[in-house]
Amino acid sequence: MGKRLLIRIIGAFLAVGLGVMGPECGLRAQTLGGQTIFNFLRASNSPLLSALGGVNLTNNGNDLSLAFMQPALLRDSMDAQVAANFNSQYAGVNDYNLMMAYHHPGLNMNFALGTEYVDYGSITQTDPSGNILGDFHPRDFVVQGTVAGKYLERWFYGFTMKYIGSDLGIYRSNGVAMDVGLNYQIQDKGWQIGLAAVNMGTQLKSYDEGNKEELPFDLQVGVSKRLLNAPIQFSLTFDHIHEWNLNYSDSTFNASVGVTPKDGFAQHLLEHMIFAAQAYASKYIEVTVGYNYLLRQELSLVTASNGLTGFSLGVGVLLPQFSFRYARTSYQNNNGYNQIGIDLPLHKYIGHAQ
Repeated sequence: MGKRLLIRIIGAFLAVGLGVMGPECGLRAQTLGGQTIFNFLRASNSPLLSALGGVNLTNNGNDLSLAFMQPALLRDSMDAQVAANFNSQYAGVNDYNLMMAYHHPGLNMNFALGTEYVDYGSITQTDPSGNILGDFHPRDFVVQGTVAGKYLERWFYGFTMKYIGSDLGIYRSNGVAMDVGLNYQIQDKGWQIGLAAVNMGTQLKSYDEGNKEELPFDLQVGVSKRLLNAPIQFSLTFDHIHEWNLNYSDSTFNASVGVTPKDGFAQHLLEHMIFAAQAYASKYIEVTVGYNYLLRQELSLVTASNGLTGFSLGVGVLLPQFSFRYARTSYQNNNGYNQIGIDLPLHKYIGHAQ
């Protein structure tokens, strides 16, 4: 049974990657950023993930938040844990994330419930003539459930089902989606390999009651190597591997500012790559750095220094009673946004669930 299940999961990845799942399956996966709906699903939900560059499939620590984006990272050790994260973004936008996990010993399976809520603050509402009608409070949210398990000693798999909602004043929409993840771990060698197909789904109700729009599908693969003789781990992640050319080029704008867009094999390859490294300074302290090349390219300014744009840094304090993490991601002109998160092992406070 387990072997057949694993083969089916791998088959699903191959089908998505080869594009044989057509529109009748509800999976339309050939879109670039800015051409899809519910794009808040792309954003990192936790400090550790942000510090790793925004996408990572192979960080097998004990941070429950990573399973929110890669279901195969939901493990037995996360039983009775609660992870809460707060992301402070630009212009008063706040992002809240909560996740809880449970290991069922009889089924030998792991389960989790999670939610993310994005509050865009208060915005003045006007009519087409500019007359003020009042204020409205746009928001997006997702509620999801995850189930994950293990096959043999090295294979881990997970599935997530999502209900997505969006309220933008008089415009409202909702949809459903699924994530599928695989993780292969060679613990004695320090290697991990991960795969994930995320946001496979459909819009149920469109904003304008017209044509349905596409979800921000992504096909990702990653690898990590932890050095056996040093407290350091390196990660390399590829995202958007179903779409080779990620560039959007406005020829009129480029001509007005005198920019010649970069092109070629190396440029396109780098735009898919996210680099990260972690140093375990002690049993209780962890330092993480990441570099997202595509983020730097998209946010770089022609007329100003771009400094640390695309780089991220995070620090974790991992105590037996709780874990605290902080991350900062650099955007334009070295401005950035900060994230904090806390992970509580509830069995330390209320007893272990049986």
